[in-house]
Amino acid sequence: MDVHPSFEFAKEFTTQLITLSTAVIGVSVTFAKDVSPGITAKKRWLLYFSWIVFLLSIIAGILTIGSLARLVDDPNASIMDGGITNKSRLQFCLFLLGVLLLIIDGIREFAKRGSTPHS
Repeated sequence: MDVHPSFEFAKEFTTQLITLSTAVIGVSVTFAKDVSPGITAKKRWLLYFSWIVFLLSIIAGILTIGSLARLVDDPNASIMDGGITNKSRLQFCLFLLGVLLLIIDGIREFAKRGSTPHS
């Protein structure tokens, strides 16, 4: 069966965001203690919140792929179907919010390092 290019693009874009979100969570979890040793969990709430937002982005991406899979066999289906575009926009916005939170957390941590004397 020939899949319309717009459906293929949407699937690939969604898959890429899922992959990036998963990688960012994995890398940031792995290096969180190395970047900020001795920081209490209470002070890293932005980092933890970014992980939750990335996880929600992954879930929205999975739901988007599910919607794409249901509509790909329908000859009258449109990529602009609300079920697809709304979930895709949600995934993208959550991904951007997760990145923003991660950047803000990093800036806060490096600013704290710069303001404390080194031993």
